Amino acid sequence: MTLFDTQDAQPPPAPTLRVRATVAYLGGAFSGFAAQAQPGVRTVAGAITAAAGRVLGYPIELGIAGRTDKGVHARGQVISFDVREGTDLDSLSRSLNKLLGPDIVIRELVPAADGFDARFSATSRLY
Repeated sequence: MTLFDTQDAQPPPAPTLRVRATVAYLGGAFSGFAAQAQPGVRTVAGAITAAAGRVLGYPIELGIAGRTDKGVHARGQVISFDVREGTDLDSLSRSLNKLLGPDIVIRELVPAADGFDARFSATSRLY
């Protein structure tokens, strides 16, 4: 296991800020969105988690609105995760896009409303 496996993720040191990100990706290079137990399987969640851990200096745990299968593209996948309060979200978004592009793009990264969770706060999904 690596430092940034979501299974071993610990929340960032308190106080934290929940963020909501809208993500677009070309799924051809990935074995779906969700992290896989098999080592060496490239997933969208794995790439985002690793890049965020590299930029932030601590692991994150993603909340996701839904999963996609191998080869599926997305233009508005919503995810959530916690960062340290005071994190510059514009800088974080730019840094993530440099590491993730061109296959994955963070389209929006904003503070989430109180109680927001990408999975449980979703009101609809369009496939």
